[in-house]
Amino acid sequence: MTSVQGVDEVLLERSEELAALSSDLDAVLKTARGRLVLRARGVRDLRRGPRPSTRQNPRGLTAREIEVLGPVAAGQTNRQIAYTLFISEKTASVHVTNILRKLGVTSRGEASAKALRLRLPGPKSVQLVA
Repeated sequence: MTSVQGVDEVLLERSEELAALSSDLDAVLKTARGRLVLRARGVRDLRRGPRPSTRQNPRGLTAREIEVLGPVAAGQTNRQIAYTLFISEKTASVHVTNILRKLGVTSRGEASAKALRLRLPGPKSVQLVA
């Protein structure tokens, strides 16, 4: 490898890093700009980050995700969870996906087992639906 090739490879690596940083910076600037516009329109008390109840949960589960975890642990399908909690089946699916990701598991059974190990709230009086 010639020194020119080495320099080109380093520049290529750095350009990819800079592109990623530029994208991150762009997102930060757009967020700041959005906050300024909202404040100018009278919006106050914009939330920053997760709610306190979510921060208290060791796995970062939201209150609704904990609520969904009960029926998941009870073996309910997304359709049954949706019916039980008065949400759409798609919303139930999103909650289940978030729960699996946050718990670092790939199945509902694993999520139930991990919830027990972590002493997370489990199924309360969950009524199964047909």
